[in-house]
Amino acid sequence: MNNDSKQHLIYKILQTVENEIDFSVYRNIYVGFSGGADSTALLIILNELSEKYKFKLHAIHFEHGLRGKESLADAAWCKNFCDNLNIQIHEFSLNVKSKVQAGEGVEACARRLRIEIFKSIINPATDAIALGHHLDDKIENFFIRLIRGSNSSGLTSLRTISALKEMNILRPLLKVPKAEIEDFLKTNEIHDWKIDHTNKENLYRRNIIRNKILPLLYKLIPESKSGIIRAEEAIEDDADYIEQVSRKKYNDLFVEGHFPDKLEIETILNLHLAIRIRLFRYWFTDSFGFELVPSRNLILRINSELNKKSNETRLVPVYQENFLKFENNYISLFRSNKFQNYNSLSRIWNWKINPVININNFTIKAEIIESLDKIKTESEGYVYFDYYAFPDKLQIKTWENGDRFIPYGSSNAIKVKRIFKNKKIKPELRKQVPIICLPNQTIIWIAGLKRSNFAPVTLETVKIVFFSITK
Repeated sequence: MNNDSKQHLIYKILQTVENEIDFSVYRNIYVGFSGGADSTALLIILNELSEKYKFKLHAIHFEHGLRGKESLADAAWCKNFCDNLNIQIHEFSLNVKSKVQAGEGVEACARRLRIEIFKSIINPATDAIALGHHLDDKIENFFIRLIRGSNSSGLTSLRTISALKEMNILRPLLKVPKAEIEDFLKTNEIHDWKIDHTNKENLYRRNIIRNKILPLLYKLIPESKSGIIRAEEAIEDDADYIEQVSRKKYNDLFVEGHFPDKLEIETILNLHLAIRIRLFRYWFTDSFGFELVPSRNLILRINSELNKKSNETRLVPVYQENFLKFENNYISLFRSNKFQNYNSLSRIWNWKINPVININNFTIKAEIIESLDKIKTESEGYVYFDYYAFPDKLQIKTWENGDRFIPYGSSNAIKVKRIFKNKKIKPELRKQVPIICLPNQTIIWIAGLKRSNFAPVTLETVKIVFFSITK
């Protein structure tokens, strides 16, 4: 590639990125930096643009603890790269395998932990996260979601600008092919970016699509790639419109921070199915405190119950012991035990916004501690957790027969009832004890009695969450 070609490529990519996003509205931009070609190119581009648009650039590197020495070598390379460019880098060791929750895969756990860390360090009002997804990633994601049976929102879930957990997510390279990204690096005299060799192992759907299916498709039907891109863009336009209409309808029915006891079935039936699906998604996500996308089978079951002409009480399972209840022309979200309303049995607590909460005559307080030197030995009345493994929102619930958790120091789940017996808590008092859970209802602290093995404080912990309970 001659100098003119190199300069043209650099100009083309910079123009593409600038045309997609107005960077002047952000004070800080945090780049997810793995050391791969995509994130390395993105870091260079945003470093180039940071002075023009007056934002502070940061690199975030996650060492997942999954690839041994190779992973540690990648972390060292990333730090050295950032130091040479005078870019501030924040490094986090996730130790994913030790933090996988019940029913959660390693990839899902890693994603959850990354999101939790991002949420802990950025200001949603002024900052953004930039990720290195590119055009080829977008096509792969389209096929993965197609195989899952996703709707238009799922098929086009990689967007140039999107929101995740109230955070601004930027993907400036979504219109740039992988080959151009690598050429861009070479024009900047970078030839040794890091490669995750697990990407070549055809053990996962994404790798099979990337390494086998798409290359064959492009070879047999050369024009297929451009056609897929055009189709994806058209579907994204459709999805965007449906999402706008759905969100407005949801906001009309659900005042933020308050969920009605019940909704009229006729109101739900009057909604188009595409809007109805999204309304349930928003409802479940806001109620449970984490994103829950209803499956196609669940939506079909809900629609079947909505169309029944029956006065009998019917329950449709949604998540664990949470059900939709159909009764007397109304639909409501309930916990199964004693058919009590979901919100009367539990509360979602954003401990960062409201560090003190009163429940069942108990007061629970949350504090952030910056140094290991300031912590004391844990007691029944207070506990410590690793801040960077901790979500903003917790669920506080009351005990239900059958509740289980993994006590600190153990790898096996036991019934909460056993803790009550060991601590000599009378049966009539057990429902008063607050139980602190993650958004997916994994129990992490039977308040005042026993903590779980989630997010323990270690010598590597740099920031701590301190919880105490008093009566």
